[in-house]
Amino acid sequence: MTPFGARLRALRAARGVTLRALAGALQVSPAYLSALEHGRRGAPGPGLVHQVNEYFGLIWDEADDLSRLARISAIALSDGAPKPGSAQILLGEATLILPLADLIDLDAERTRLERDQARAAAELEKVQRKLQNADFVARAKPEVVEENRERERQFSLEIERLSHALARLH
Repeated sequence: MTPFGARLRALRAARGVTLRALAGALQVSPAYLSALEHGRRGAPGPGLVHQVNEYFGLIWDEADDLSRLARISAIALSDGAPKPGSAQILLGEATLILPLADLIDLDAERTRLERDQARAAAELEKVQRKLQNADFVARAKPEVVEENRERERQFSLEIERLSHALARLH
């Protein structure tokens, strides 16, 4: 089942609409709608997505979400280069490419990652200053010192993870 198909089925179930009734309202066959729900058809066109939005009275965010789900519900083979801003997942000898630029605001995501990275760097600096303070290390309980060393490791890993995420967006 595709993300669009799952959402369409959930909308039908929540509102008590049968497959046949929705197909009739959208002027498509029940077989086509069933195939769409189960992922045996490609992504629905914008016109059909608009009809579904209107039928269920979806507006604003809900309508945008359904449109995004429709765009990611198609799987196609390609031997071309991925679009900039695409996520890539290696599966054996295959590469799965998800074109994120069509799904999320890349500038907003970049800003969020940079903000999170700056916060983690500031926290790391605080912890490192504590650990570099000989008085703190000498007077604090060993478990407190170890806790701060663990925090230092965790913030370092978080900064590295965020750096990799930012690099993948470029």
